[in-house]
Amino acid sequence: MVPHTSARPGHRATSDRVGLGVVGRQGRVTMAALLVLWSATLAWALTFLADPHKLVQVRNGLVATSAPESEFRWVPDNRPADFRQEGGTVPPAIQAGIRAALPDQQTMLGTWDKALALARHLSAGKRVIGGAIQSDTVSAYLAIRQTGGGYCADYTQVMNGLAHAAGISIRKWGMSFGNFSGDGHAFSEVYDSERGKWVFLDPFYSFYVANANTGEPLSVLEFVEALRGGAGVEALAVQAVDPEAFSFPSPRAALEYYRRGADRVFLGMANDVFTYDADPLVSWASTFGRKAEQAVGLLVGAAPGILILETDTNGDAIRALRLSTASFVLAVVLWGVATVGIVVAFARRARQRL
Repeated sequence: MVPHTSARPGHRATSDRVGLGVVGRQGRVTMAALLVLWSATLAWALTFLADPHKLVQVRNGLVATSAPESEFRWVPDNRPADFRQEGGTVPPAIQAGIRAALPDQQTMLGTWDKALALARHLSAGKRVIGGAIQSDTVSAYLAIRQTGGGYCADYTQVMNGLAHAAGISIRKWGMSFGNFSGDGHAFSEVYDSERGKWVFLDPFYSFYVANANTGEPLSVLEFVEALRGGAGVEALAVQAVDPEAFSFPSPRAALEYYRRGADRVFLGMANDVFTYDADPLVSWASTFGRKAEQAVGLLVGAAPGILILETDTNGDAIRALRLSTASFVLAVVLWGVATVGIVVAFARRARQRL
């Protein structure tokens, strides 16, 4: 006697095929969604990568914090723990530069006079405005001296190295004409141990600013405060270090140029240019270009942070910087998630076909 059963021959195989078909449709829908997400987030990220200003803004945002004015008033003997002070070996080319800029009869100069001598040395000779060098400190120094080329960031980078070699404390500042993007300017500030204060110095345009009444050189904070308060040439005396390198048509033009960025200034939290250049990963990445070098510098923690000076009017710009950076990071994270999802989906499909 054959046991009774309601199952028809081939019923289970048919059900399996239906189940696999449903799974297949779900897999295709998932794959399509992942491909849409992958394409959309890649396009989103590329809008940042393709725009140099946005890319600089993102880079700044990744290393930026902000603080009130009181956090910038430290002195070299009591610098913040997160400010990286150069302590590395001075390369021979920079040592030779110091000997050329400060001959034996000038070694007894005061700190400020030494700083001015270094600025004159850097701007001497043929001067060509424009064309960033974007290289290691020694290469930038030699290019500036031999060709007169380079841009503001090259000059501040080399001034960091020269000042360290001459025993002068220095720090690098920047200002933005937008929301902390690549449109801006870089300048220096040296610590005058005789005056007991920081003093603003622009090595690229070769000038400093003094109080028009007293002749006292101003710090960056004093200069920025005066500009934001509307001070003009009657209160601020623009002093050319090397008249041939001072390329503004007038002192007023120089002040107006700086006034554009006076509400968005920031301090670089390192002057360790030689240590940075010597980092093996940074040095290796530099062979692939400046963007690769900066990316690796960020990844290994060699890139300096920046500290934005908070004012009562630049909150929107700081928020825009943070939003732009967060948007880029979100785009990259989502693109990574989509990429992993696509790889996993292809792997599952391959296993199903075996």
